[in-house]
Parts: sequence; structure tokens; C-alpha cells
Amino acid sequence: MIKFRSLFSIVAVCVAVYMASVAGMLPSTASANNASQVPTVVTDKDDYMPGETVYITGAGFWPGEPVDLSIAVEGEDGTWVPDVDWTIEFADENGGFETTYVVPEHWADRTLRLTAMGYSSGLVATTTFRDSVTSVTINSPTTAAPVTVTSLPATINVAFTYVTTTPTPPVSVTAVITIGPPGNPIATKTVTGLPQGTQSLTEAVTIPAGTPNGSYQVRVEITHASGSPRSRNDTQNNAVIISVPPPNTPPTLTVTNPNITRGHLCNPTRPSTTVTVTPADFGASASDAEDGTLPVTFDDGSTSKTVTLTLAQPSATLTLKAEDSGGLVATATVTVTAEVENQPVNNPPSVTAQDRDLGHICVGTGNDDLTYQVTVAPADFNPVYSDPDGDPQAGPTTFGDGSTSMTVTLTLPEGVASQTVEVPVTLKVCDDPSGRNEPDCEPMQSLCGETTVYVRATLHRNNPPTITASNANLGQIVGCLVGGSFQTTQPISLEIFNASATDHEGDPVSLSIQGDLSELTFVGPGEITLPVTLVATDNPSGRTNGTCEPMTSTMTVYVSVQVVYNFVGFFSPLDTTRATIVKRGSTVPVKFQLYDCNGNQITTGQHRISVDYLSGASPNGTPEVTDAGSSNDNTWYFRYSDGQWIYNLKTNTSYVLNSTYIIRAHLDDGTTHVVHISIKR
Repeated sequence: MIKFRSLFSIVAVCVAVYMASVAGMLPSTASANNASQVPTVVTDKDDYMPGETVYITGAGFWPGEPVDLSIAVEGEDGTWVPDVDWTIEFADENGGFETTYVVPEHWADRTLRLTAMGYSSGLVATTTFRDSVTSVTINSPTTAAPVTVTSLPATINVAFTYVTTTPTPPVSVTAVITIGPPGNPIATKTVTGLPQGTQSLTEAVTIPAGTPNGSYQVRVEITHASGSPRSRNDTQNNAVIISVPPPNTPPTLTVTNPNITRGHLCNPTRPSTTVTVTPADFGASASDAEDGTLPVTFDDGSTSKTVTLTLAQPSATLTLKAEDSGGLVATATVTVTAEVENQPVNNPPSVTAQDRDLGHICVGTGNDDLTYQVTVAPADFNPVYSDPDGDPQAGPTTFGDGSTSMTVTLTLPEGVASQTVEVPVTLKVCDDPSGRNEPDCEPMQSLCGETTVYVRATLHRNNPPTITASNANLGQIVGCLVGGSFQTTQPISLEIFNASATDHEGDPVSLSIQGDLSELTFVGPGEITLPVTLVATDNPSGRTNGTCEPMTSTMTVYVSVQVVYNFVGFFSPLDTTRATIVKRGSTVPVKFQLYDCNGNQITTGQHRISVDYLSGASPNGTPEVTDAGSSNDNTWYFRYSDGQWIYNLKTNTSYVLNSTYIIRAHLDDGTTHVVHISIKR
């Protein structure tokens, strides 16, 4: 058996004595055998639990030689810690040996390496094995948190965690779950092929029906199959509590009178009746083996029931109920039926009538009110009463709400020009069957009949037509002197305004100028604008059967004319085709004539002159405008003299040499005429 290194000295002495005694017995061909021989060393399993005995077998060594056996353990960092245990065994005559080794408790879940070396032959053999540890913990149910079962069969979910070693190749793990006393469990479940390592599982275990009430332990045993099976277990006492209540027998419900008669129905004047019944009305009673006498109720728990019986359903079926303390219920079906009597039948009367047609009506004339209201009475529809039973009419004919007068509103739909519109009206008549009442039944009630008639009218709407037009501008026209005024007279027509008119309802439309103007006089000179009124009138008579009056629309538009003079000029020395060369400091006579349409000269007016720099050398400020003539007190206006308009423009030093200026004549007719001068030294 392998022991610790503390035995080293004793073993060493034994080895020395042995080697001396057998020195002469060693074969001469040692080196040859050493080269060809393959030794082995094996263990009975691959995996062990702490404290378990390892059975070791060696073979292939020299007969009788001492064999050094040493144990190395794998460290936390993956390296090997050598010679943690050590011993010497002697090979038998076949070169083999057997010994044992107990796995220390502190080497749980470690890999161990066994090395066997022949002292004489130098032959070496190795093998490895593991310390197999298995722990198991039941997580649920437990003694501290048991599961209570109140009905069977029942399923218990057993949750547990186990830890095993993880040898390579992997080995299988088996879990055996039992509920109940050891050796005689009430439920067992075995799960095979589970993974090794640290695992948390939940397994369902079924407790069969008929299991006695009581507290039962839960036990989980984990077996780690490596070589020979090894296992660990956890047990939780009183983890499952079975508490199934004892059986309960249902109560007995007895009914002595399941069908009773209550209430009266009369056909057809009393079609329904309401009755109230109790369980006692049916002779109901109940008892129970465990609870004795029990109360009887209806199925909703009430002790009385009110039902409505009708001619269509003169009977009602009810359910009686008795319930014991265990919740078991007994029921019984009972019936209550009303007595049915017959009486004369009363049929409703009828009424025939005629619609009322109001003909053609115009609405929405120039506004958005598209309604027409009329008040009617039943007599307006010529009603005729009849009754299949020959009963007289009770009261006058009325409308459906019992009134004898009604205001009816007819509405033309939006966007519709003409349409026949009708409104339904209900007429009602009632009979008086009292002369046919039978004493055994309730008096017959008066019945009524109705019919629908219509108030009808063809509604028309008429809105003013729409005028579309634009303002007119006749441009520039040379005016004429007439009686001391300067004016022009122009023809006026709808065409110059691009005028047109349309009607909302599509009726014919006439469009004209108010006052039937054919011409307008524009007194100038200048831009003159005058208003003109356009008038559009529709003709709805053909569409509305003469019920709607024509509608008129007006629109004010404007016509503009620029009344101008006939301008003649500029006169020499100015040239209108090019810039006239002018010596600075000289006077430039700016002259022209104005005529009317008949060639008459215009001798009055306010006509202004202006001068502006156009091009050339850099300007020296704004050029002065000075009249060098005899009327130079009027600085900027032309004067009429000797049959022409004249302004003697003085070109002083404000006019820059080698520059071109533009001279403008601004006439009071709104026109401007220009000429150019070029300043030289």
C-alpha cells in the first residue's frame, strides 16, 4: 500500500538488502529486455470519491525487481506537484504487482498521476485517475417550506442542485427522487443520462390517488457512474404534507308538488301576468347525511321568485337548490303555469287618405333660406275610417302624435335649383270596442291604426345672376376743344369690359349697361377714369312655372382714357434725331407747339421743363434750369409766345464740357417729350 514519504528510510534499507541478494540472479540480457519490454500500471476505476480505496495493478517489469510508485497531483495552475505520496513494491516472478491507495479527503475533485518505475530495469509506466465528489441539495420542497396537497393524484415539482466531477470522457449521472419513508416510498422517479458538473434541475413526481394523509420526506440521490457507481443524497423530512378532506355525500331534495297554477291570462286583452312563488309553494324540503335539514332556495340563492307569464309562454320552469356545508348541491326542476281564458278579438282600425300637393313654390329668393313651411290639419288629407270589427271611431282623426294641427317644413337641398320635395305625415284613428266587451275578461282596449301620407311641393330657388367683367383702358386719345374744355367722346360697349353674366340655376340672363349708354365724354387733359354700371337680370319663369320673380345684379366697372395734346416739335435749333451740339454759356431755345384733334393750337396749360445729366465727363452737380428769356421769373415752366411754347435754357458752368444732357418737356396731359444736347467749349 502506498504511504507517505516518511517511510522512505525504511524502504531504502530494504531495497539495498534486496538488490544485494539478487544481484547474481539478474539476467545477463537486461539491456536487451529493457529495450523491448512495455510495462503497464492501471487502476480499477477512473474516478473516486474522497476516502475511497484505489486498487492498483502493475505488469511488464522484471521479475522480483523493486518498483518505485509515486503520486503527483495537478495543481490549481495546471502544473503537476510531484511525489506527494510514494512507496516501493516488489514485482512477482511474472514481473507484476498489486497494491492499494486511499484518496485523501483534501484532494477532492483533483486529477492524480501514478508513476511506476523499475529500479533494476528502468522501465516506467504511468496512469491518471480523479477524485470523484458528488453533492446534492434539495431546494424545494424542504422541511422549512413544505408543499401541501389537498387532492390526489398530485404532481410535486422537486427542485435540486448537484455537483459532480467532470472526467474526460464524460460519464453519466443518475438521479433517483423518492417521496415517502425509506424502503417504502409513495412515489419514485429515476432520471438517467444527466450531465456531470454543477447542475440545477426540477423534476415532476406524481403522488398517486389513495395515498394516506400525512407528512412525507423527499429524498434525492445522485449517482456518478465512473467505474463502479457512487452516490450522495439529500433528505428533507416533512417536505410534502398530504391533507385530502374526507368525502362528502350530496344532499337530498324532495318536491311534493312540482307543477302549480298561479295567475290568469286573458286572450288578447291580458297578454301577461306577474306571479311570485316560493319553494314552499312546491312542497320542497331538503336534508343531508352530514348536515341534517337544509334550507331550499331557487338556483340564484333567493327564497322567492317573481316571473312574468305571457300568452306566448304561459308556463315558466324554475330550478330549486339545496347546498350542504361541503359545497355539494342537489337541484330539482319545477313549473308554474297561468290559467288562460279567451275573449273577443279586437283588430285595429285603418284609415285611408290623400296626399296634399302644394304645387310650385319659390324659396331662397336672394337669400339662403331654402325652406317652406305650411300648417296642415288631418282634414286636409280627406281621411276615411274603417274597422274590421265594425267598432265605431273613438274621437277625431289625428296625427301620429295625437295632435290635430302640424307645421310641415319642406326643404330644397343645397345646390339644387328645382326639385319636388315631400314630407311624410302620419294620420291615426282609434276604435271603440267597449260595446263588445265580455264580463269574464278585462275590458278590451281601444286600438289604433295609422297610415302615411305626404305633403308635397315642387320647390324652386332663384338667386341673382353673377357678373364677370374687368376695367377698360382706352389708352391715349387726342382731345378736342369744345366750348372752352379739352375733351374726347368715346363709344362704350360691353365688349370693352369683357363682360359676361351667369345664373346659379341656369336661367337665361340679360346683360346691359345701366342707362343704355353708347358713349362717354372724358374732359382732360390727362388720365380720366369714369364709372360704368353693368346690370344683369335673369328670367326664371320657364323653370319655376312663373312662381319666382326675376333677380337683378349690378357691378360697377371703370373705363380710363388719357386725353392728350397733339405734340409738334422740338423746333430748331434742337434736333430730335441726335444730340444737338451747344456751346457752354449759350442759350438753347426749347420750342414746340400743341394742337387739339381739329388742329386748333393749345395756348394754355402748365408744362414743365427738366434737365438731367445723361453721359460724358463726370457731372458737376445737378445742372441748373434757368430761363434766359424775358419771363425768367417762372423758373421751370414753358411760356406760350408767338404761336409756340418756349423755354430759353441757359447753359452755365453747371453743364460739364463734353457731356450729353437730356431735356424733358412734361405736359399737363401726362405725357413727356425728350431731346438731347451735347455741351462743347
